[in-house]
Amino acid sequence: MSSSLTYINPTATVGLMQTLSSALAVVSTATANAPLYTNSDYIRGATNSLNIISAQGILATATDAQSQAQATAIIESAILDLAALSFDENLYNEWLTLWPNVVFAVVFGILLTIHVLLTLLSGYWYFGAVLLIGSGLTFAGYLSRCISVGNESDENPFLSQFITLTISPAFVMAGLYYMLGRMLVFHGDHFSIMRPRWFSYIFISCDILSIVIQAIGGGVAAGALSEKQSTLTGTHTMVAGIAFQVVSMSFFIFVLAEFVIKSLFHNTNQVPFSLSNLFALLFNTKRGKELREFLEPNYVPNYLEVRQKKLFPYVTLSLFAGTAFIYIRCIYRLVELSQGWSGFLIRHQAFLMSLDALQVAFTCGLMIIFHPYFSWGTRKLVKLSDRLVNNIELEKIITRDLENGFVDDDEDQSVCGSAINVQMDNSIFNNRVESDQDKNFA
Repeated sequence: MSSSLTYINPTATVGLMQTLSSALAVVSTATANAPLYTNSDYIRGATNSLNIISAQGILATATDAQSQAQATAIIESAILDLAALSFDENLYNEWLTLWPNVVFAVVFGILLTIHVLLTLLSGYWYFGAVLLIGSGLTFAGYLSRCISVGNESDENPFLSQFITLTISPAFVMAGLYYMLGRMLVFHGDHFSIMRPRWFSYIFISCDILSIVIQAIGGGVAAGALSEKQSTLTGTHTMVAGIAFQVVSMSFFIFVLAEFVIKSLFHNTNQVPFSLSNLFALLFNTKRGKELREFLEPNYVPNYLEVRQKKLFPYVTLSLFAGTAFIYIRCIYRLVELSQGWSGFLIRHQAFLMSLDALQVAFTCGLMIIFHPYFSWGTRKLVKLSDRLVNNIELEKIITRDLENGFVDDDEDQSVCGSAINVQMDNSIFNNRVESDQDKNFA
């Protein structure tokens, strides 16, 4: 075998000797893991490089076959050890492929841009913010992986991609929580065991707690990695954060399913429960549209304009699909981290692309197609509907108090004023809705 397998310029000998001498001096006195590991690698690399230079000299002058064979064997052994050294420093435990990371960096860059534009256009600030953060973090994660290609030993992009890709789905799920909370308002809060405002208190709090746990775990793992210490504590903390997220998502799926059953099959005399009816209603088939006409009187009447939007009947289905995608991703991450940093899943990026990147991309894409602006109408229309419903509730309270004699004479004027305001708001709402229809906001 020829020495053309590799070649090191002999002029590098002086520098390699200095590196070897310096590393040996550090190792002889170091007590911390980081300098021991780092300088041990320096010694290993410099020794193999010097062996190659020495063997190159033998090959250049030797004439007998035995000497040439021995020199070639030395070079081959050194090459293999240098390759092993390079892979030992690979934080991903595999050599990354550029094109899939570029593809998903571009995909999430496009999704991020669209969510920015939709947020500015629609005014759905909370929904837009959480989807912006979710898609933005994922974009940053795959951009970091692109930077890591060919430089897999660099800790900064490695930690960047790991932390951002781990916590980003929690923000995407916050958008789904918001969507279900509003769907409950549009139908009637009696269709769920949870009131709409509880969604913010419970699910978003769970998301925040999950993110905090995962961030703490990521920070601990990052510190341990920098010091060449065990990352088990940080990894286990991140696993706990993801497991907590899976539990909260499981409860969300239960609440979503309960809402669907109660809102669609509240009165079995109108629409009896069956899989065929469920399919027809979720996919809004011709029969599903007919069934919805029977169901409409069960819902809050003043959100009729919102419920008449073309995409509205499909929103529930999109929530099921989006939740399923993120759920698959979280289960994958849970198993991946449980296997450790050298496990089978984490060493094969095909699993990351199919069970993580693709699932999050599908969900972010669904939240563009079924964005509140397209599914419910303009923010102005929704706010007008909210105001009208609130006024009607106020009118009911006033009427009840009047009937029960709870209103004093001194309050008569304010009561009359409230009733007049309700009537005026109703008129304003109807006029503005007609104006919205004329402008094709639907």
